[in-house]
Amino acid sequence: MTLSGPTEARVGEMLAYECATGNSNPPATIQWVVGNRTSGLEDREPGWETDRTEASPDGGWVTRSRIRVALGPDDRKKMVVCRAVNSELNDVKSDSKILSVICELQTRKKCRMSHKKMRTTVKVG
Repeated sequence: MTLSGPTEARVGEMLAYECATGNSNPPATIQWVVGNRTSGLEDREPGWETDRTEASPDGGWVTRSRIRVALGPDDRKKMVVCRAVNSELNDVKSDSKILSVICELQTRKKCRMSHKKMRTTVKVG
């Protein structure tokens, strides 16, 4: 399976990712997880509200899906995970990308403050 899409972006950008399964018979379904949230139909790229399945020249089926990911000012890193699930075969395969957020000059102070909030200090003793 393959997951394509960017690994770096700026706050405010809308990004597109595409996932394609390998050959599968029966066809697999695709699930998305962005950050710690399972993505729903509202995150799918327009025109891609459902997975697209096509016959593979090697036999079986290839399933494709596209999703959009928005970056907010509190985002630092986001993990984008694509899962191919074939429930009839009890098989799950996945691929992932870690998205690094680049802070723009005008939002750098807010980004820096957001990153400081994510750090934790542990006192010993």
